Amino acid sequence: MTLVSPNREDLAWLQPPRATMALKRAIDLFGAIAGLALLSPLFATVAIGIKLDSRGPVLFRQERVGRGGRSFRIFKFRSMTVGAARTGTALTVREDKRVTRFGAFLRRTKLDELPQLLNVLAGDMSLVGPRPEVPELIKYYTLRQRAAMLAVKPGMTDYAAIAFRSESELLDSSRDPIEFYRREIMPIKYAYYEHYNCQISILNDLRIILATAILLALGRLPRWFGLEDEFRSLPRLSRHDSEDQRTDPSEASAAGQPVMLADRPAKRVARIARQLITSQVALSLAFDRLLPLSMRVDGSKDFKQRIVPSRLRDGLVIYDIGGGARPCVDIETKRRLGLTLIGLDVEKEEFAKAPPRLYDKTIVADITSYQDADVADLIVCMSTLEHVSDTGAALAAMARLLRPGGTLLVFVPSRNALYARLNLVLPQGVKRRLLSIFMPGKADHLGFPAKYDHCTPRDFRRVIAGQGLKIEELQPYYVTSYFSYFFPVYVLWRVWMLAYRAVAPEQGAETFVLIAHKPDRRSQ
Repeated sequence: MTLVSPNREDLAWLQPPRATMALKRAIDLFGAIAGLALLSPLFATVAIGIKLDSRGPVLFRQERVGRGGRSFRIFKFRSMTVGAARTGTALTVREDKRVTRFGAFLRRTKLDELPQLLNVLAGDMSLVGPRPEVPELIKYYTLRQRAAMLAVKPGMTDYAAIAFRSESELLDSSRDPIEFYRREIMPIKYAYYEHYNCQISILNDLRIILATAILLALGRLPRWFGLEDEFRSLPRLSRHDSEDQRTDPSEASAAGQPVMLADRPAKRVARIARQLITSQVALSLAFDRLLPLSMRVDGSKDFKQRIVPSRLRDGLVIYDIGGGARPCVDIETKRRLGLTLIGLDVEKEEFAKAPPRLYDKTIVADITSYQDADVADLIVCMSTLEHVSDTGAALAAMARLLRPGGTLLVFVPSRNALYARLNLVLPQGVKRRLLSIFMPGKADHLGFPAKYDHCTPRDFRRVIAGQGLKIEELQPYYVTSYFSYFFPVYVLWRVWMLAYRAVAPEQGAETFVLIAHKPDRRSQ
């Protein structure tokens, strides 16, 4: 059955490039196959729940209208009693008596929609696109609205699905759900459909998928994601507005132009890319909450916020090796404890970026060849030794600097870490470019060439013992932010870390802290 065929000339501005649609279809196939494979245990669990809760089939099929007005049968997990479609309206309200107990849970969590991956695989639907309507409701759209809606494949999620995630509650509060849906919701949904059609792209589809996943996981969409701000340019639902006062989405644009605010393609792509990156980090952090606490402690923060402050005493002479613009002690702590802070760095320019009057003395030198001795009560070296060419010589120089009874605190990324291996392989220009894209605030101090010479817990134990220092503690850490910008890779990396840690707890560390002291011979 075909209800309408879109007029291609009239709706030319809605037609995305063929290359984009071909890639979109490829992503649909990959996503459907991967989703069905990965979610098969969940499908089995839901099927058991449905059978235990009420009699009837596991899957529910219903006629919907797809691209070009062609009808197809959509798959859902059955959430209502058998024969419910014949005993009520096409719309479901919150307290609908036809919904089963387990079905209410499925609808609330949107798990009932997952079998539509089969429709995506069959080519009737896409992962992202306007939600398919039933024939009974699509007749209420104008011819032009229908043509625009049916210009692309319907999808499992889209802007309207995100905006009207509580649609059943809205319908439940109205006296006539069909009339309320037709007069209030349908025009606004159409505006969202048109908004999506006018900016179809792979990046935007990925953003909508991530937004849907975050919404289902957290129950809300964080403000930084940007969709709420974007929706402000579209008509909103207001039950108290008269029909004359409400903006008709079909009239909101002249000569068939899109409803949304004008936006240059380059700016839109950049905005979507930023939102994608931010959402990937949020998903990675959410996933990390499933792991043991020991897998989630950030070594650099723990070193700076807990370990270094715990070693500060009144009147200490502290050497900060490689701190440069970011020393280990702030000016308030320095004054309160009467500390003497001396900085040693290979670049004079780094000291110029440090807070004024923080350092009592600055030394521009290479730690591997520095010869001063017995002058420091405490040496702090954070994220520096991975950049030196001879870690053994650097540790020997720090051992000489310590006075008897003095303490050495070192934080260093491990050579065994996956990101360290990548760091050694990638050209320096590529690394700086990636840092400027994904970590713009840190690109200036994370982009130094890294060598990771003997930067492993095992090598540090051996070298420190050879310098006559006593190791108090070697603390491994198992987290870094580098892979959090791409959630699928982050998950694989975390699984790898769990396995590596189980086999070699110290060697499997991403970063580690070494605390050692120089024995005071007078007390021996």
